[in-house]
Amino acid sequence: MTSNMNHVDEAKTPDGRDSNKSLWLKHLKSKKAAHLANENQAAAPISEHQPSTPPSAHGQVPVTTGPIAPEQQDVNRASPIPQQTRKTATTAAQAVDGSAGTEITKREFSFIEKAQLLKDDVINNVSLLQKMATYCQLVPLESPPMDESFLSLDGVMPPANLLSFAHAATKLQCRLCSTVPDAPTSENTFETISFLQSDMSLHVFTAEDHMEAWGFIVPPIDGGALLDVPTLMAQLRNHHVSFGIDQALLESMLEKENWLKLISIAKGQLPVDGVEGVVYEHFSREKEISLTENNDSTMDFKNLNWLKKIATGDIICDITQPTSAIHGSTVGGKRLQAKAARKLVIPAGENTIINEEGTALIATCDGQLNFKGKGFHVQTLLTIAGNVDTSIGNISAIGNVIIEGNVMEGFSVKATGNINVKGVVNGSNLEAGQDIVVVYGVKGNRKSVLCAGGSVKSQYLESCTVQAQGPVVASSIIDSTVICHDRVTVLNERGVIIGGSVTAKNLIEAKTIGNESYIRTKVVISTFNEQENAIEALCVEIAAKQEELSKLVDNVTFLKSMDKTSPEQAQLLNQLSLKLSTDNMAYGKKQRDLETLQNTPPPPTGRIVANRVYPATSVTIKKQSITIQRTANMARFSLVEGDLVTTSI
Repeated sequence: MTSNMNHVDEAKTPDGRDSNKSLWLKHLKSKKAAHLANENQAAAPISEHQPSTPPSAHGQVPVTTGPIAPEQQDVNRASPIPQQTRKTATTAAQAVDGSAGTEITKREFSFIEKAQLLKDDVINNVSLLQKMATYCQLVPLESPPMDESFLSLDGVMPPANLLSFAHAATKLQCRLCSTVPDAPTSENTFETISFLQSDMSLHVFTAEDHMEAWGFIVPPIDGGALLDVPTLMAQLRNHHVSFGIDQALLESMLEKENWLKLISIAKGQLPVDGVEGVVYEHFSREKEISLTENNDSTMDFKNLNWLKKIATGDIICDITQPTSAIHGSTVGGKRLQAKAARKLVIPAGENTIINEEGTALIATCDGQLNFKGKGFHVQTLLTIAGNVDTSIGNISAIGNVIIEGNVMEGFSVKATGNINVKGVVNGSNLEAGQDIVVVYGVKGNRKSVLCAGGSVKSQYLESCTVQAQGPVVASSIIDSTVICHDRVTVLNERGVIIGGSVTAKNLIEAKTIGNESYIRTKVVISTFNEQENAIEALCVEIAAKQEELSKLVDNVTFLKSMDKTSPEQAQLLNQLSLKLSTDNMAYGKKQRDLETLQNTPPPPTGRIVANRVYPATSVTIKKQSITIQRTANMARFSLVEGDLVTTSI
């Protein structure tokens, strides 16, 4: 059977309506009145001169001592306890105000009222109370304390208090089944109540929400049969309890010390909804401009810092995956559906990947991070649709850069890959890890500097400085400084080199060098002393390594000369000996590299070739130089046995 209690709140509601407690009291009065009416219809009046006795478990009437006062008859109509065993209202009132000699207190009388009205509670089961009363007589039990929190009806009765309620009601039932004299006398005694033999029984109480079930063992009486675990399980199934059963607690209920105790034997499982996943983005999806200050406290409007550079392995987003929903169940096995989390949308795009753990979105290459569509993309190619000006600012990119327009004066473009400018470079700087291509040309205004790890190709180079590790190709080079570690080719269209200085390692080839105005022009073939510089660098490294080896040898020799060494010194000796061995190997390799460089013949000397060379042009190959005095046509300049000679093509 299930016990249900209503929540009672002693305060009134803000709008002045009756509180839950008022409603509760009204409910008690109406229920009591209905019960009195039912009793009046069901039971005949008791004669004022005929004493009444309660029925036993046999259906017999136990023997009582002393007559029952006439005023006791009224209360019998309101009690759920058999009519023959009830005390009159007068006797109860005397017990409350102390006029009678009984031990029943006001608090206990309150329990009687509750026991009478709460029919659904365990204490209203008269048979159960009688069994409990008999057991209390056979085995003395210590009654749990009854405090104010239990007496007040201010909430649903917790299971721990239900046992206190049952114990208190048991004691009262024992008294109600005996005669209570009007005044205390030494002859007043309570007569033991006799019941038939009764087997051990299990009472199951289920919570209103069916999420917990309690068991209550009523012990056997007069040698009744005991229960076993399979029987308990069968009874639980009969009470529709099949899930969340605590087997250990269920078995412990059969132990004597757990009889007449309300024990939680089964608990349901609440459903656990899936938790939504979360994606924490480390980069903004929008283009953000971040201005900085110059040294003079003015704002730098050229460096807008809007590009989001990213390297391989960098984390773009942290990911918390959604958790799975866990469905619940009542103690009766009814499934409680849990809400599943939505599928997590991860903004993965080009050149990105989710790690094996599923906890991060990472970049698979170097580039610029850009959000487009529904995902983050790592772009190795940055395209500027227009000019590089105040709307774009300076560019520093990873990968390649394509500029559809011009690069305006005062701005710079840097890229680890190639730079392709489809317009004009006006007094601006370009720096590329690989090649630079300027479709329409460079108008440097003596400000532009182009540095390339590869080649430089431009329609024209005017008043600028060019440094390239690869070839330099242009239709004209005017008043510029070009340093090329490969070859310079100026053959397209006009194919002229006028003014400035052009230096190459292997070849300088042009249609025309100089002009009719005899503008001073310098062309140079240089080895850039690469071999000499390499030999010099190796000599410095070998000298440093030799000094380091000398110190290592001294330390190792000192440690080996010691008669006794500590464990730390022995470990140090082993480490120094190992380092000495590896350093000797590195030293030997550097010496071999030096010998190879010293024995390698110098590379072949480059040459200068032009269809026409005007006077005032300086031609230098290595350390040999000449100045053209007369116009030379179809000329080739080279070194022959250390001398600079001019021959015809």
